[in-house]
Amino acid sequence: MIKTGIRGRPTFYIPREQLEHFIEYGFKATEISKMLCMGDKTVDRRLEEYGISMRMNFTQITEPELDNVIRTFYGSFLTRVTNHYVVISWLGDGKYKNVD
Repeated sequence: MIKTGIRGRPTFYIPREQLEHFIEYGFKATEISKMLCMGDKTVDRRLEEYGISMRMNFTQITEPELDNVIRTFYGSFLTRVTNHYVVISWLGDGKYKNVD
């Protein structure tokens, strides 16, 4: 045990780069804490100490850009069949699945 002169349990050291790496790959704080075998609060405290936000990886997309992304998504997955929309099921049978 290392004597630091500070009362209480010693703090866990988590390198900033390691936390940034986990976040870059889309891991949530709870998943990071499980991988590092420590509590959620410990990971949350380290993120706060380093000034790392879990939200910093979200894009600053505008409303028109988001509308275009959604239209593209629906355009590629929806097809019009007999006056209602269906989603193509890729479960192997290739049949249409009604989403009404």
